[in-house]
Amino acid sequence: MSKLQAVWELYKSLLRAGHINEWGNLWSDNCVFEVAYPRGGVPGEKRDKQAILSFFSPNPGERIEIDFKNDVVHVTTDPNVGFITFEFNAKIESNGYQYKNRIVIKITLEKEGNEQEGKIKELIEYADPIARQCFFQALGV
Repeated sequence: MSKLQAVWELYKSLLRAGHINEWGNLWSDNCVFEVAYPRGGVPGEKRDKQAILSFFSPNPGERIEIDFKNDVVHVTTDPNVGFITFEFNAKIESNGYQYKNRIVIKITLEKEGNEQEGKIKELIEYADPIARQCFFQALGV
């Protein structure tokens, strides 16, 4: 199993289980999550580690059921860089809102020799921005 595949499997299992603090430990201290697809009036954005963590914990006690389907890790010649394609499904327990999106991410891990080695340095997401914005609104973000 590649390093990227191992990080991805842990990423999914911790997020599904709602272990946000442990999931946050997969990210380097200076990581960036970038939404790179401004379209339809929805701007692209970059988030730091604190913003990444707060997104999945918007309200204390809010439960979000999360599932990843048909995911494939595409490795590159650099063992720290890859692309992952997947279907992301989420359901907000409090209001029943269901979110579905087909997502492609480019993921970069911190390189060997770095004190944060193997942690997520950068994640760039490409997906339907309108569906994503509706999900944000349903979360009250």
